Amino acid sequence: MLLLALIACAGCASTVPPKDGPDAGVGGEGEDARCVTADVDQQIRCFVARQASPPLEVPSSLARWQADADALRARIVDDIYEAGVPESWRSHNVAVNWGDVIYEDDDLTQRPFLYEALPSLWLPGLAYLPKHGPTPRPLIIEYTGHSNAGRANGDQQKRALEHARRGAIALNIEFAAYGASATPLNRHRSLGAFDIVGVNAAAPFYLAARRVVDLALALDVTDFNVDPTRIGVTGISGGGWQSVVVGALDTRVSAIHPVAGFSSLQTRAFIDADVGDFEQQPANFGTVTDYTHLVALLAGRPTLLTFNSADACCFAAETAVPPLLAAVEPVFGLYGTGVDVTIASGGEHSYDAEVRLMDYEFFERAFGLTPRTERAEPDPARLPLSALPVTFPAGQTTFNGLALAIGATRVVPPLPTTATSVRVFQDVGRTELRTTLALPQSPAAVSVDNDAVHVVVDGFVFDAARRAGTGGTVIVLGDKGAAIDVVNASEPRNVVAFDPLLVGTRAGRIVFQQSMRLAAAGQPLLGRSVRELLAIVAAVADDGPVEIRARGQRTAHVALAAAALDERIAVVVVTDAVPTLLTVVEKNLSLDKAPELFVFDGLRRADTRLLAALIAPRSLTFVAPTKRHLRELGELRALFTTLGGTPPL
Repeated sequence: MLLLALIACAGCASTVPPKDGPDAGVGGEGEDARCVTADVDQQIRCFVARQASPPLEVPSSLARWQADADALRARIVDDIYEAGVPESWRSHNVAVNWGDVIYEDDDLTQRPFLYEALPSLWLPGLAYLPKHGPTPRPLIIEYTGHSNAGRANGDQQKRALEHARRGAIALNIEFAAYGASATPLNRHRSLGAFDIVGVNAAAPFYLAARRVVDLALALDVTDFNVDPTRIGVTGISGGGWQSVVVGALDTRVSAIHPVAGFSSLQTRAFIDADVGDFEQQPANFGTVTDYTHLVALLAGRPTLLTFNSADACCFAAETAVPPLLAAVEPVFGLYGTGVDVTIASGGEHSYDAEVRLMDYEFFERAFGLTPRTERAEPDPARLPLSALPVTFPAGQTTFNGLALAIGATRVVPPLPTTATSVRVFQDVGRTELRTTLALPQSPAAVSVDNDAVHVVVDGFVFDAARRAGTGGTVIVLGDKGAAIDVVNASEPRNVVAFDPLLVGTRAGRIVFQQSMRLAAAGQPLLGRSVRELLAIVAAVADDGPVEIRARGQRTAHVALAAAALDERIAVVVVTDAVPTLLTVVEKNLSLDKAPELFVFDGLRRADTRLLAALIAPRSLTFVAPTKRHLRELGELRALFTTLGGTPPL
């Protein structure tokens, strides 16, 4: 184990790719060598790296930093971790159901509990209550990560037991969707459902983790006697993520020790293993903050950052540590301290004996705990999963249930009924849609020949196959990839087969991670795909009317959104379009199955009904509409008729 105040970035530093331009990503002067590539995954990495998060600005005085830090915390909470949350979540008072003592020895007792993290969403925990040591007692929150064993995880229990034996109350908290709450309806890969209904997908995790601090400070003095000035947090991986986020944003936490739980966005741009799940890289995160900022917000309180030298999972020290330290060292310097970082020598992604011993020393210093030797195995106080049963209260909900409930409360105003009001509605709708999709970017460079349309846009380089004709252009898209021959050979017009980003010939290998990268950079995949399609439309529009045909729920939504924004698209024909984005939530789809549909606040700003209304009165056809289409989109008949168009279904 190596203890550092600052690490030089030996061989790790790399130039951030230059800002976007028509030729970005194709070998312009000063271009990062990694970004001169036709590989679509690498093009995405480079594009995300160019979307730099706000710089961490360090003032010259400690007083000014403390004022800035308070404002930064408020913005991060408001714009990311509580963005869009209903008032019932924000004002929720944590409730606790305590179980009976399930283990007792001369040093401690163990009691299980359930706490209501969000309305009707209960999560399990295990309290370790010391019998020795001075009172009032410090309390350490032991956040678990992505462990199927949940609070029964061996290293997790071992650490909590030793904290209690040293005189601290320890709360072993289970990560939602693991252990007792493991269910497909809590699956992390489906958390974009919250984004669709207008709640940041990180919000339920942040609030669940922060509510444990509320719980700790509300514990009964007689039974627990907690010292409110000594609240600590620690955990590995997802537990490390919870520790750094709660520690940074909740100043009631007084000592913080995250283990292998995060890296900066610049590191994550190129390290696929570091991307994580929705909660770790949520929508628009990089437009507001970065993990450098969160670490800086820990300054002034006892803090230890631990990484593994060759982590087999993620957040390896060699790539994670240097950018973090380079950014935050000046902030810690305002307090007259360095940044304490430990690099564990093992290659495992675990809170093993080496890390635990360092952790005990940290909390002994921070909280004045009594040093002692870790108990040898087997430790009878470390309980098997079978000894930790959970019975949730009646009415227990899930993440999917919470998202559906929010979706049901979103009021959809009726469509306008006069030609004048429709035009105003469309102008406003297009403006809001452009903002939602993060349009526009820099000018595109597009050239057309008989066989292809060649496109360079925002650093993405691709060709769309073309069959030359006359009298206009048909652009075809499909979820399984586009092909010229889907259009009859007798078609006299030009035909272009376009594969949007992460579809068909440009599918890439890691759709889930790449979609999250883009959204976290404030660049949702739907916006990227629409941007590319509109670049092609602009290049072929002079040849005559443009028709778009799309098959599949992903590309159909791309076609609808593009046509909603560009009136040069005269005809739109979509097959298998979703009748509403709410069906994504109802089906509990994971991000990789339909990434274009996971748009923040999409139900309000980019739903099928709205996009179709923005297309009116141009020709729009929903092929083989279902009863759900007729129910969700029935209002469109009157709107199209008002403008003199033909109803789309």
